[in-house]
Amino acid sequence: MDTKSGKRRIHPSSEFCNDCIKIKYLFDNPDIVAKRNQHKEKILENKKKLKNFIENYAKNFYIKIGKEQNQKKTRLEYRIISSAYRARLRKASEGLSNEECTLVKEFYRNCPDGYHVDHIIPISKGGKHCVENLQYLLPEQNWKKNKSIEIEILKKLNDQQPISIAFLQRKFKLNYEDAMKIMEEIDKL
Repeated sequence: MDTKSGKRRIHPSSEFCNDCIKIKYLFDNPDIVAKRNQHKEKILENKKKLKNFIENYAKNFYIKIGKEQNQKKTRLEYRIISSAYRARLRKASEGLSNEECTLVKEFYRNCPDGYHVDHIIPISKGGKHCVENLQYLLPEQNWKKNKSIEIEILKKLNDQQPISIAFLQRKFKLNYEDAMKIMEEIDKL
């Protein structure tokens, strides 16, 4: 038999068509309703997990950026502290005022990425730990230079004039004995 909509009934005495009976079975059967509810719960749970993942990822991303910036800052402060410590051990920072020490720290903080801070006259040769004796060098240049004195740099600083003890004392705040030792080393080169 056909209903008014044109769909066939399962049984002549039934008032529902086949599709309606299937739908009624899906909504009235407790097992199917339980499975459907479990599926909805899983979908909601997965949505929550995804939302938490996205929030945590974003949070961790910003934390990671913050950590990287903090690590850079920490490394920089470590360089400043360790260089000041080495200078104190070799008595290269004696006679420097607090203002000069602050300028040295700022020189280190303003060091461009990918560069090292280098002493023009190495501390091991009697150079002072002052701004006048510092320069920025690429790591390869710094490693190549090591503990040597580059005469070309000193000549540039002295306007291409011959290097003298008075120039070394004035420019790099050296005492007479250290300036003499450096002049002897320059003469050997």
